[in-house]
Amino acid sequence: MDEICERGGLEALVQAAREREDWFCAAGAVRELCEVGEFGRAWTVVEPFAATRWQPAVRVGADVLLRWGRVDQALELARPQGPQENAVDALRDYAEVLVRVGRVEEAIGALGPQLRGGRVLGGLVEMTEGQGCDERVLELLAPIAEEFRRDPKQSGVRDLWEILPA
Repeated sequence: MDEICERGGLEALVQAAREREDWFCAAGAVRELCEVGEFGRAWTVVEPFAATRWQPAVRVGADVLLRWGRVDQALELARPQGPQENAVDALRDYAEVLVRVGRVEEAIGALGPQLRGGRVLGGLVEMTEGQGCDERVLELLAPIAEEFRRDPKQSGVRDLWEILPA
């Protein structure tokens, strides 16, 4: 994709994304369009993919919308909708959008019920770093850490030490 764009092939990527429904062409085109500030065009490229609720496309679509200043639309797109095969990824992506728009407490609340999953717990620690909510995160982590200390196999957390930053 990079080489195609470097050789002036942005329009070819946009066309391939539209006509062949090629995700890789769409992702490359969206990246290039966003770099030059053409967020509206980037959205028209990614929107058909995001409409399928395929998580990688939802993630890219929400990013485009945020960069374009369409916060409510980005939140609506990223909000998980019912049971999904990739529910943990969808929830984590939604929480990341919440953090990006300054709604850290809502992100913590959204992830709270799923914290025993390593990817969710690790995501919470990463996305709230430097957000001024360490005390709140520690309150949520303390009972999980205690359970892990008592019986790592029964705690529901694979490896707490991999999750926490050094």
